[in-house]
Amino acid sequence: AMRMIDLMSGYLDKKEMLTEAKVSTSSLPVKKRKVIDWKVFDNPQRYGKKFKFESHERFLNFVVAVLQYEDRVKHNAKITIGYPEVVIEVWTHRLEEITDMDREYCREIDYIYKELF
Repeated sequence: AMRMIDLMSGYLDKKEMLTEAKVSTSSLPVKKRKVIDWKVFDNPQRYGKKFKFESHERFLNFVVAVLQYEDRVKHNAKITIGYPEVVIEVWTHRLEEITDMDREYCREIDYIYKELF
């Protein structure tokens, strides 16, 4: 089976993809801000949000930026990718509930999304 990165490699080479220069999440203030526009679901308790895109390039840049952020903080969400939408569900798997780490994740993802527009 082909891996996602293999499928995207030709596309990524041709396009100028995000290289953490367009969206830098490392300098965000660490204030306790509210999580806005994310729904709370049960079984397990988790945040969920749908992001829509009108451009394939923004869609790809968003996915790459989210994955780069996850790699940096070592906290992963369930991400369902299907152009023109990306659905993200996040919770702390060990506890099967929402924690501060998840709230910070939501705020960072919202920041990434806003920076792409």
